[in-house]
Amino acid sequence: MRPVMTLKDFERDLHDRHGDHDKNVVALILAPYNQHGVKRIVDQYYHTWHLQCGSDLDMFWIGYGSIFEKSDYVIKLELAEGNPENIHFDLNRFLAGERDINTRCHFTYHEDFELLLFNYERGHVNYYDHFRIDLQSSLLHERDLRELISMIIEFTKDGKSITRLKNEIKLKLNLKRLKKVKIKDLLGYLKQAQMLG
Repeated sequence: MRPVMTLKDFERDLHDRHGDHDKNVVALILAPYNQHGVKRIVDQYYHTWHLQCGSDLDMFWIGYGSIFEKSDYVIKLELAEGNPENIHFDLNRFLAGERDINTRCHFTYHEDFELLLFNYERGHVNYYDHFRIDLQSSLLHERDLRELISMIIEFTKDGKSITRLKNEIKLKLNLKRLKKVKIKDLLGYLKQAQMLG
């Protein structure tokens, strides 16, 4: 887990860590800390996810950092394990990062809680080939969110590309959803469909 204020900081940090030769999947978390549900998750899991990632996944947080300008839009994180690193969220930097991401990734991000996965190779982030995961819907199901993050960290250990990672995660998530379906619910649904049809 690495707080970065801007996409430029993200790219510079990646290059410093991996140079021009490594090929990795890297993660960028877009977590607007000023939203209550997001704040609760960040406060609870920031350190846990940092420890889980280890050296297997570089996970960056845009708009977060320990060097900040005093402002009404800067919030100190209230992490469950304490905040000895003095990490803050800067809403202005976050919104600037949002604009940069919308430009580089050619999609529209609207202040949701999201995880973006990219391929990093030959010293550059490939913004066109990305895997976008909505974490906002997982706020209601924290267990699913924890499992999803653990699954991503596990899959990145094997050095998979975004495409393989995307396919495997989607397959695993769909299998997990199928396991939750009960036969009696399925039969009831089919009975209702038959009555309507």
